[in-house]
Amino acid sequence: MGSCLGCCVLEANRYSGRTVKALLQLPMMEHVTSLIITGSGTIEIRLLGSYINHRLLESTDRERQHQPHIFMHACAAWGHNKPFITLAVLIAEARPNVMQTILTNATIYPKLMGEINMLPRERLDVVKERIHVLNVGGMTGLQPHETMDNVASAFEALYNKSGIVKCQSSGKTIGGPGFPSPTVAIIDPFSTYAIRGIRAIASPREVPILSWYTSTAGSLSRYSAPEEFGGIPDFTTLIDEEVKRSGRNFGEVADEVVKSVKGEIIRLPGYPPLYDYEMHPQAIEVPGQGRLLYTLQNSTYQVEGTISISNSVLEADAIRAMRQYFKSMGKEWINIGPISGTPHLPPSSDKDVEVLSFLDRMEKTFGSKSVVYISFGSLWYPPEVGTVYAILDELIAERVPFIFASASPLAQVPDDVKQRIRNSGIGLNVSWAPQERVLGHPATGWFLTHGGWNSVQEALAYKVPLIFWPMGGDQCLNSVLLTLKYKAAFELIEVRTGEKGKRRPYRCGPDGPSPRFTVESAREEFRGVLKSIRGEEGEAVRSNFMGIAEKVAKVWDEGGEAREQLETLLKIFAD
Repeated sequence: MGSCLGCCVLEANRYSGRTVKALLQLPMMEHVTSLIITGSGTIEIRLLGSYINHRLLESTDRERQHQPHIFMHACAAWGHNKPFITLAVLIAEARPNVMQTILTNATIYPKLMGEINMLPRERLDVVKERIHVLNVGGMTGLQPHETMDNVASAFEALYNKSGIVKCQSSGKTIGGPGFPSPTVAIIDPFSTYAIRGIRAIASPREVPILSWYTSTAGSLSRYSAPEEFGGIPDFTTLIDEEVKRSGRNFGEVADEVVKSVKGEIIRLPGYPPLYDYEMHPQAIEVPGQGRLLYTLQNSTYQVEGTISISNSVLEADAIRAMRQYFKSMGKEWINIGPISGTPHLPPSSDKDVEVLSFLDRMEKTFGSKSVVYISFGSLWYPPEVGTVYAILDELIAERVPFIFASASPLAQVPDDVKQRIRNSGIGLNVSWAPQERVLGHPATGWFLTHGGWNSVQEALAYKVPLIFWPMGGDQCLNSVLLTLKYKAAFELIEVRTGEKGKRRPYRCGPDGPSPRFTVESAREEFRGVLKSIRGEEGEAVRSNFMGIAEKVAKVWDEGGEAREQLETLLKIFAD
């Protein structure tokens, strides 16, 4: 066949089996005298004559270009970002060949890095080179859904290999000719600027986009599905038509349409019924709520699929319905949940020590499962603060130890209330608490919460039953699901406020007693709940909650739903 005058050596461990198969099919192979995979982990290709040219270089570069690269971004709301890093870790551990890039801002960046750095060292060493977290600026963090134009420009630089993307916090850079282009994007549905930016650069076939929906199938069916699935009648069209007809401000019209109620019954697949006004249990004005829900619905239809962090243990009917609906549209539905935080290391701050020391003392004095943990998250807070203080007074009067975390900027706790808590000897008020550490402590027995989906997931993970005090959105649906369907939680009804909140709940029936919705009636109701949680009813609720939590924990076992759904995601979009 002639003398061997040329040789090319490739590192085998950097290339998949597809590389060898692809090389065998190239026209150049008629010039190859031998192809050897050596013991040192290289592919040695011996060529006739001087046939080492740009073709081989182009083919291997093309293989690098097709390395799976997941481009990820969520708006600057921590509840949307926290499970993101957990998903990234799970993907990195499941697929060593997959690159991941998460773009965020200066507010969220240190929190994301804090989460990933809490991994045990052996896990961190495995995944840290496969997950790139970068602060690309553009948002203050004060407006979680503020446009972040740098996301689109960063995507363009990575996709076209036309520039370097630099982290404004760490100085780390990625990109350039040798860096793989994004092959799929996972984007928060509220970040339409990112969806539009990506789609202007790459087609759905080139880079499919998946919506990152950090809540349940039931809540998405309410806001983005047809009426037969319990969805709100086509409100985006109503908004567009009214803006066109009247010339009024879009945000004003959107809020008006989304917040309008007719006293109709909401029937979501697998959920207990409730009136539409019960989705607004508090007199709280969420800035731009109409615009957000408009964005959510539009994004859901613009992308190629949705990832929901829920599971069939809690809402099998809703997931089945949404999967059927998405299939009818030619879109993917993937539910990977629960996804909570990464495992935590020992306390790393004085605040953590203060909280955990308090829990240690309460456990020693009152026993395990004795403490009520109260938190409404970092954004929400009851508008009738007198009711909050009445609840705290009841805890003190009944000698029930508690932690009151008041992280919301709306939570301005007066000095006299703080003093009453300190003087009680059984209460602790902090502006922020390490929630998973609190829930994981043996002293913690109940979690009084607004009921956001991340909080529900964490409560299930640590098997701490819930007392719901919903403020709005998916919280109301989470509450009816666990409280009414599964009898696995309590909900405070008398704490509702506002014109919509004070209307008769569906659960009261046409002939049952009506709530009074006063501070005093809320105090009485909570007193009854405290009695219940220490009696037979509380034990039954705890038992039901534990049963659900144990089933949910198994979805990540081998062959479990979450594990299989993660595999489905990777097989479709990464393999």
